[in-house]
Amino acid sequence: MLIKYKNNKIFVFSDSHGLHKHLDIPQDTDITICLGDAVEDNLDPHDYDDFLNWFSAQPGKKFFLPGNHELIFEIAPEWGKMLFKSDDIKLCLDSLEVINGISFYFQASNFMHLSLPKGVDILLTHYPPEIYEYVGESRPVRHFYGHIHENEGAEYMDDHTHYNNVCCYNHCKETLREKIENTIKRVRTRRNAKRNGNI
Repeated sequence: MLIKYKNNKIFVFSDSHGLHKHLDIPQDTDITICLGDAVEDNLDPHDYDDFLNWFSAQPGKKFFLPGNHELIFEIAPEWGKMLFKSDDIKLCLDSLEVINGISFYFQASNFMHLSLPKGVDILLTHYPPEIYEYVGESRPVRHFYGHIHENEGAEYMDDHTHYNNVCCYNHCKETLREKIENTIKRVRTRRNAKRNGNI
């Protein structure tokens, strides 16, 4: 999902589950954020390498928040931190980041009680807002989350916050299906042209 906030173009996504190459991130994006579940949970280093190589080549400043499918952060957290150590990508675990004048709070853990620093513009979680209970008076302007594929793209507001589900799994899967169908059509067209002597 691409938004413009305080003169910055911010692209946020989650739950690509290995289909990240079917995402189209605009080249003029200032900040690119993945909210986890970039891979499946088979702990295959090649899956991580494939995602990290792709992600590091994307535009803007890049930030990564692990999801529940990045099991490496539960089983071997230090290895996970080493794997994501990069000049191009910042790994964010329960941290406040101020980027281009915008304050982002990355909540990696799924603790129910969520106490935010004052003045946070954007809250980023892998899990949906329903599992959190805000403690204190601070509320973010925006809350981006993932995890729930069924209501991918959902958007709503309350008195304080604008919420967006930035899951992209179904979108990526549909894009892949269309590419496969188009490839099959091209192959069939070429075969038919050969049979008819047009090639």
